[in-house]
Amino acid sequence: GTAGQRAQERGDRLRQRKRQRSVDGPHRGGEPADRRAHRSCAGPPATPGPQESNVDGLLILAHPVDTHVALGTKATFSVKVPQPANTTYQWQKAAPQSTVYSPIAGAVQATYTTAAVEASDFGSSYRVVVTSGTDVLTSRAGHLIVRPGQFLEIDGQAVIEAEHYTSKVDGSGGAPFLIVPDEAPFTAGGTNESYLNARADKFIQGQPDIGGNKGNDVSLVGTAPYVDYSVKITTVGEYQLYLRVIGWDGSSDSLYAELLSDNQRLPAPNPGWYRYGGLLPAVLPLDFSQLRNNPTDPTPVGWTGYAAPEHVDGTDADVPAVFTISNPGTYTVRLSQREDGTSVDTLILQLSSMTPPTDPGPSESGFEPAGSQGGSLPVLSVQISGNQLTVTWTNGGSLQEAASVAGSWSPVATGGTYSTPMNQAARFYRVAR
Repeated sequence: GTAGQRAQERGDRLRQRKRQRSVDGPHRGGEPADRRAHRSCAGPPATPGPQESNVDGLLILAHPVDTHVALGTKATFSVKVPQPANTTYQWQKAAPQSTVYSPIAGAVQATYTTAAVEASDFGSSYRVVVTSGTDVLTSRAGHLIVRPGQFLEIDGQAVIEAEHYTSKVDGSGGAPFLIVPDEAPFTAGGTNESYLNARADKFIQGQPDIGGNKGNDVSLVGTAPYVDYSVKITTVGEYQLYLRVIGWDGSSDSLYAELLSDNQRLPAPNPGWYRYGGLLPAVLPLDFSQLRNNPTDPTPVGWTGYAAPEHVDGTDADVPAVFTISNPGTYTVRLSQREDGTSVDTLILQLSSMTPPTDPGPSESGFEPAGSQGGSLPVLSVQISGNQLTVTWTNGGSLQEAASVAGSWSPVATGGTYSTPMNQAARFYRVAR
């Protein structure tokens, strides 16, 4: 035919191919359309879903995070990549107020733990250079932040990441609380499942998990090992304590929680402390109905705001973990071990009238690094003259005494001086302000 007829035929064939592609969808290497339709109709994934797909190229899934530590303790920073077997690491440190990073000798793993922190370390930044083949990435930096201090309750709520404790007491003979990556609590029996990875951060965990426990001895509630969280509360009312927590040993892993004011247990509708237990059934996979806001509510929210007073009231039933706060002030949430192996991700102390938290919960509350009052700390001194003991102190505050170093403490004097006869039972003294 003519040149015009040939051009018309080519145009018809091109339009036909375009119409066919619009029916079949994008070209997938000759894969039939009916096969693609069958694959897209596969059932939805079951909890906890299939393993993550392979990643083409290097990327960082979880960067180092800011870490709060007390003087003399150690801090741990970590990074996560999708294919760690093919990756090398080099951690770097920058001094406070500096952006110049230097390699840390021997820090070549995915996790880096500092030496015991000195005062000059606070404010330092830590990052890691990750290499896989020809790909090189530098992580965001995590910062070393000083403790102690206090979290700030705002509008009736205080949210605390468990690894950001104000202080920690390990004691002797028990399994201390340690900071671990969020995956660590969920590796057992050859199974590696990450159930409560809320923000790719960290947990505290009682280690080692060897079946140790304090039984039902109420005198051991609040004893070491324990961690404390200081919270400044301005909104008074009834507060409920929620924990995002898990354990490995079925209904046995558990911990105690209480609220303290000036180192004294705060009265509560129940005995003043609660046992959070029954955190994970013995058989995997995890039944999220074991972690809930109400024992009769099967909604899988990953939180528990109910706990047991544990035999003190004659029962072992779960009740709302409620504390009554009548006066503004600084309070301490104390978590102490009942059994080792228990892991804690987050704590929320909020008015019981507020909506319970849902997975993964709100972001951490603001933190006030200077938890103590301003000015110089009190200085206490003791003098003996004849049968008279005289205690003096400077920089304000009131003197308290107790028959035991563990309390209970009672105020005895203000004004900076106090005298008492020597012929009485032994006493311990401290200054509070």
